[in-house]
Amino acid sequence: MNTKLQQRKGFTIIEVVLVLAIAALIILMVFIAWPALQRTQRDQARKSDVALIGSTISTFKSNNRGRLPNICELNRLVFRQGTSIYQAVNCEGAAAVTGSNIITQATVADGDAAVGIEQVIVVPGGRCDGNNVRTGGSPRQAALAFAVEANGTPMRQCQEV
Repeated sequence: MNTKLQQRKGFTIIEVVLVLAIAALIILMVFIAWPALQRTQRDQARKSDVALIGSTISTFKSNNRGRLPNICELNRLVFRQGTSIYQAVNCEGAAAVTGSNIITQATVADGDAAVGIEQVIVVPGGRCDGNNVRTGGSPRQAALAFAVEANGTPMRQCQEV
């Protein structure tokens, strides 16, 4: 008797289900990690923009005998340089530029710079105390208050200029 074993071509159901389960697990991991990656990217852009605003203020101070720029001067200078998130308010009487705002807040109760996730608050004469803004600095210094998205909730940050 000459019997020939037939060879099967293709995959078994178990192999197909196993491959699909592994693919679903990988896709699930990507969907879980994606929002955190986006948050981190936005936070890095915010910090970069705040550094640009701070360097703009420092450059202005050094070119103008230590005088701080007023809000219109600061907005004009920052808007020219371009930021990735924060955009300047138009001071020429037209409507504000769409996007986030740079705000000058001359008076602030200690530790109470109410900053939104889409704002940078410049406090002339302010200084940083941890992540809080304090008043009582010299007239030639300023503090920048901004917020980052730490775990999905806004967390206040402060940077001195």
